[in-house]
Amino acid sequence: MKVSQSSPELSSNVVTFFGRRRPSILFLTRHRFGLLTLLGVFVCVSPPRGWTQSEFASLQGKVLNDQGQPIEGATLNLKDLSRGGETTFVTDKNGVFYRRTLRASEYELTISKAGFQSFRDRLRFGVGEEKRQDFRLGLSPDSAEGHTNLGLAYLQLSRIEDAIEALEEASRLAPDAFATGVPLAAAYARANQAEKAIGAFENALTKPHEPSDPIALEARLGLGSLYFATGNVKDAIDTYQKVLEVSPSSAEALLGLGKCLFNSGELERARQYLEDVVSAAPDSSQAKEARRFLEQLKELEKKPF
Repeated sequence: MKVSQSSPELSSNVVTFFGRRRPSILFLTRHRFGLLTLLGVFVCVSPPRGWTQSEFASLQGKVLNDQGQPIEGATLNLKDLSRGGETTFVTDKNGVFYRRTLRASEYELTISKAGFQSFRDRLRFGVGEEKRQDFRLGLSPDSAEGHTNLGLAYLQLSRIEDAIEALEEASRLAPDAFATGVPLAAAYARANQAEKAIGAFENALTKPHEPSDPIALEARLGLGSLYFATGNVKDAIDTYQKVLEVSPSSAEALLGLGKCLFNSGELERARQYLEDVVSAAPDSSQAKEARRFLEQLKELEKKPF
């Protein structure tokens, strides 16, 4: 008995990774202090006489994206507009920054991070002032991440052609990025462009990624579904098995394998995987589908050969 293999639609296997964020590069912090010079010799090795720690100002806060999530590795530069000195520092993994020993003055603040629009402002500090302020950076419209987010937004609105255009541009800007290739494959699947979706998934999975990354698991599940829908049962089985190597109780992969084996006539092996689906996730939609296949197996057993 053959399982109906209709044209592939984007299933929950393909889209549950949306909105996911990728890890940032941690920049080394580099401090440069405005130094007084006398006859070519640097002499500012300690605060000038008359200045005490309490007379210095400080700046602390967070750098966030448009969704309020912290941005790691954002570079902040403060330029003293009166004396001309500069100091540079970066945010930590929580987007937090803290800079002390700032003289009372007016500063030009610049905040930058690859993939985001730079921020520029002027800040004035009084003697001993402790300023607390958070800043938000918008995505650069010309960055791969910006185009990826735009494409995902179009997918949410079911504007599939616009989504594909934005995600293809993201892939062009970052051809070696796993995080840009997977959404593009999902968009192709939504457009029922099975061959393009398969190629995009296959290409994305060759890029550096952690096999246990939920995005990678969802990508393989989506790829397995597309293989099965286009009649490539052998590659579908291989793909589902790779998911189970990392996530042995994945109901989606167990069901996919059961359906593939059922379709190939390996009914006993199919039964085992289908029963595993019911055991692993008895209240899931996958278990409901697995029970339907198990009922079909019972009916087949009653028929004489």
